[in-house]
Amino acid sequence: MLQAMKTNTGEEWLQERVRKYGPISKLTLFGKPTVFVHRPATNKFIFYGDSNMLANKQPSSIYAILGDHSLFELSGQDHGPENFQEMVEGMWPIPVDLPFTHSNRSLRACSRVQDMLKELVREKKVKLEQHTATPHQDLITYLLSKHNEENERVVTDKEILHYITLVMIVGHDTSSILITFVLRLLYKNPAVYKAVFL
Repeated sequence: MLQAMKTNTGEEWLQERVRKYGPISKLTLFGKPTVFVHRPATNKFIFYGDSNMLANKQPSSIYAILGDHSLFELSGQDHGPENFQEMVEGMWPIPVDLPFTHSNRSLRACSRVQDMLKELVREKKVKLEQHTATPHQDLITYLLSKHNEENERVVTDKEILHYITLVMIVGHDTSSILITFVLRLLYKNPAVYKAVFL
């Protein structure tokens, strides 16, 4: 599967797997037993089913970066882009924590990004306390300002760090990936291409 993703043949790999093993099969992914499903009804059952029977769990390499409060896990220069890019690249390789691996570089980059985010959260707290920022100024100040009836914060600093990391990763390269897939589909479907551009 990783080879198919690297060579941009993931769609063909999926179709071949379904043809060979059917729409539901078991495989080992990142060293963990994984169930592969390829039907909308099955996906709906998994995502909307009883969370006591099924739970959404990510590979340990993703869990190590996004943390245990990631939205993916819910059931029912230090500021430069290099750290973030290394962090994202280390999510998909086999999670071997050796100094020369993507996984290790990703964990180190994640630590640097988390340190930067901790400082940012601290600065936002100070601004909220000094009333130089509004609770709805941005996502961090909003999360910092959420309180329950007992005036206790609803979201911990650790959860905020995990949410912000997730938002950064989800937003990373999303537009360029979407454009790439649209162009690829247009290339593979000349009739659609003509309908769009003529």
